Amino acid sequence: MSSSSSQALSEHPCIAVSGFPSSGKSTVAKRLGDHLGYEVVSAGSLIRDYAKNSGATLDQISEKLEADRKVDEYVDGEITKLSGSGTYIFDSRMAWHFVRSAIKIHLEVSLDQAAERAILRPVSEEETYSDLEDAKMQLSRRRASEVARYKKFYDVDIEDYQNYDLVVFTDALSAEEVFQIVKSYVDGFLAGGELTSQPPRFFVAPQALFPTQSIREINADYVGKPQQDSPIECLEYERQMFIWDGHHRAANALLKKESFVEVKINRDGLKGASIRDLLEDSVSNSRNYDWEAAFDISLPKLQNFGN
Repeated sequence: MSSSSSQALSEHPCIAVSGFPSSGKSTVAKRLGDHLGYEVVSAGSLIRDYAKNSGATLDQISEKLEADRKVDEYVDGEITKLSGSGTYIFDSRMAWHFVRSAIKIHLEVSLDQAAERAILRPVSEEETYSDLEDAKMQLSRRRASEVARYKKFYDVDIEDYQNYDLVVFTDALSAEEVFQIVKSYVDGFLAGGELTSQPPRFFVAPQALFPTQSIREINADYVGKPQQDSPIECLEYERQMFIWDGHHRAANALLKKESFVEVKINRDGLKGASIRDLLEDSVSNSRNYDWEAAFDISLPKLQNFGN
């Protein structure tokens, strides 16, 4: 468990599922609730209750969020109160912070993937997009607003993966595959299994991993052969994953048509260099095209690299 999870889970094994819009957190929370028989408490539902009780519209409440913390205090207070009275699954950005004994699950998604999912959903009072670019603009603005708000009100960084026990990068994964990863983790923990000694754990679809070596640099003698079980080491930039060590393991996962793999995000040895600087000379569209052709896959759209 993360460093904040020192309290024994057996007392109140609540589960906090967080993630930004279109990450799939509400779907996972609902399915976990059905699977475990836990009641799901949604922050969105609590906000709607607050709006109804105060006689305000959702738009009016949304406009107040950045400047007025009363809504957040209401939601956080309700979640904290419930966590002390039973077992719940919290579909919430901040439940991981207020329910220290919870299993903390975070679902991540790139902006392009989030926008593509968003425009496919039915139009609602809370979400209306004219096209893909409008969805990207609104989702980017909303994410930045939420990050700033929680930093201002609670001095926490909700984008810091060290807050969580399990992080799933959902690009190129189906809703069922994401659920199976989370279900396996939660079932193992609740059964008393020792899932991790150095959290968080990260899972990603192998076809969403960008290479930093050309396919010709990979020794063919290792491809298709048994590999060590250690996670693939990656660098993370703009919510996309780049292989730093373990191209052979990634290649084998692609050859075996594995749905997901465990990765380790490398934060050691950067020596002051930014991740962008490290990737600048190692990432290219031509390298991606060769990787796609070799394994008959389609990588996600590469963000913020033009070469």
